[in-house]
Amino acid sequence: MTTKEFIIQIWTLIKSRFCNRITWLLVTAGLLLIAPPLWSVIINEILEKHTDYKIIGKNDVWFGFALILIGLAFYLICKWLNNKKSPENTIDNSTIEDSIVNQGSGNLTVNNINIYVQDEESLKRVLKTINYSNNNTDINFITNSNFKVQFINLIQSLPWGKNVTEIQFQNPERLLNNVIYKTSSKKDGHFYLRLHIVEDEKPELVLNSELTAFEGGIPILDSIYWSKYKLWTLNSVENFKPIESKIQIELEGALKNDLSVIIGDITFVINDFKLELIYDKSSQDNLLPHHNTYGKLIESNLIIDSERVELSSLEMAAIDSEINTKIIEEQNDRNLTTVVEVNVDTHIIKLSSLIIKLLAKFDRDTGDESTETIRRMIIELMKKMKAINSYQIPKDYTDSSNYLFEEAFGESSVIDDYNKYKSP
Repeated sequence: MTTKEFIIQIWTLIKSRFCNRITWLLVTAGLLLIAPPLWSVIINEILEKHTDYKIIGKNDVWFGFALILIGLAFYLICKWLNNKKSPENTIDNSTIEDSIVNQGSGNLTVNNINIYVQDEESLKRVLKTINYSNNNTDINFITNSNFKVQFINLIQSLPWGKNVTEIQFQNPERLLNNVIYKTSSKKDGHFYLRLHIVEDEKPELVLNSELTAFEGGIPILDSIYWSKYKLWTLNSVENFKPIESKIQIELEGALKNDLSVIIGDITFVINDFKLELIYDKSSQDNLLPHHNTYGKLIESNLIIDSERVELSSLEMAAIDSEINTKIIEEQNDRNLTTVVEVNVDTHIIKLSSLIIKLLAKFDRDTGDESTETIRRMIIELMKKMKAINSYQIPKDYTDSSNYLFEEAFGESSVIDDYNKYKSP
């Protein structure tokens, strides 16, 4: 363990969270009573000569022990309550709870806090979800001429994104976007942003090597829209690799080191579930979804752990756009057909990707007022599906990621996981 890592661990232990503040206050008060400093002994001697009073009484040592025990008990109770709570589905940066990450090789490490894409097998599972959803949705509203506007609108619709404005520095060619976002301390954080689109079949972005990662001590991030894969990532040039006089990042590296969780681009992990779909061939309601074989979809139910929850048409559209399912049962009763489907595999979905795919399905873009409605619907749907809300920790740690994770999550236990699971 290096000196820097040791200092980080000590700071993580005593940093100013409410539970820790109360614990340390009680423990410190108890220690002061058990082992009174020299000044109190001297003052006691002086007071005893002239009065009947003392600063430290004969029972204060036992009272000090009691305070220490109360402080430690309070801390353990807080930890127990945190571990008992379920993941917060309102996506509030300040309600993130503690958890344990399993870093077994060859597996995607997932829990209530983070998703850590650390090997090729894990990455294949992420790309599998992307490839399936891309076959089901055409996104035509994002073009080379408007992708910057689309991404800025998307940032401002995400749970912690607040505002994006352009900033012109003294150099006329130095034009950046200033992103304001909410942090776990309820204060505003910010970083600068450059915007890019990758339209080629080859999944890589090449930039000039002169680009810097900071401006005046503030991180500069690069948002990348991978048009072939219909997704955004948020990366630092520190994650790019030098190639001759340029720097380059490929899609895999961008996914492993995506920092978009800073603005609330949560990753959802969806496990086993069933869909019960009831179709009616005799229905003439043109507002209902239509299946060429079964007719109009009149009822949709989600089944998880023997619980049945009815789904809206919009929620079903979200599932259809991202999740691969297969039919395991079919029952016919005159004009009615009941079909039961199950998901084919674990699916890993970014909030931003699902937003833009649903917008595309309904011929909208990120500037439409329905974007906020869709985002809220997705979060409620993930709650119904008992999806894991994951906060991605980058694989490679940089000065930018250190700065942003401390600023964004310094008042939550995400920063504990971030410091604990750094790459060797």
